[in-house]
Amino acid sequence: MGDVWSKKNWLSFEEARALVQDESIGSEGQYKKWWDYNRPAQIPKYPYNVWKTKWKGWNDYLGNANVFDGTKKVYRPYGEAVQFVHSLKLRTQRMWFDYIRDNGLPSDIPSRPEMVYPTWVSWYHWLGNTAAARVAVQQEVAENAGILYVVHLHGRPGNVYRIGIASELKSLSGLGCGYDMVKAFKMEEGYDWEAVVSLYANKWWEDEKEWVCGNIHELLFEIDLDFA
Repeated sequence: MGDVWSKKNWLSFEEARALVQDESIGSEGQYKKWWDYNRPAQIPKYPYNVWKTKWKGWNDYLGNANVFDGTKKVYRPYGEAVQFVHSLKLRTQRMWFDYIRDNGLPSDIPSRPEMVYPTWVSWYHWLGNTAAARVAVQQEVAENAGILYVVHLHGRPGNVYRIGIASELKSLSGLGCGYDMVKAFKMEEGYDWEAVVSLYANKWWEDEKEWVCGNIHELLFEIDLDFA
């Protein structure tokens, strides 16, 4: 009798599998969410019922090596995941999927974030392919407790930066000028950030909360090493 439901207008198993694999779906659960979201007319929600004679499991169908053991996967918090994705500097959703295919992802970063995070905003927000999206995410992260921030205030010399802990960030709105978020770090308890910053920068005489730094990238690299 062949595969069940063959009377329906499904794509062939090979065609459907190729299309599904192009979507970079990471699990059975994500596949079913993807199906509910898109309602593809020629691809079934339960492919194992349609192509019984060709079905070899979800890994074969989705094109990955995930272990489907029935446990719920734990992903990185949304804000931290977005920060990682922004570092990849990908501009489009297509570039995102190409990157996954060629490089893979950390195990706690989902390939289909819109199906994982209840706080999902948009692909623009996720990829950070606009300046506004990047600044918004950096500000969101920096407003959480335990965040060390580095910002450049508009109108200041190019080598002058305001550096401090997150509780000070809210006061920036009252300075009467805009600012660009350079970097935000998740603080560890007891971290003496001023001692580290003073190795690469000096207090600016006009405002003790600001620092003159000849090579900001060297400083950021040093702090990155501390939290690596």
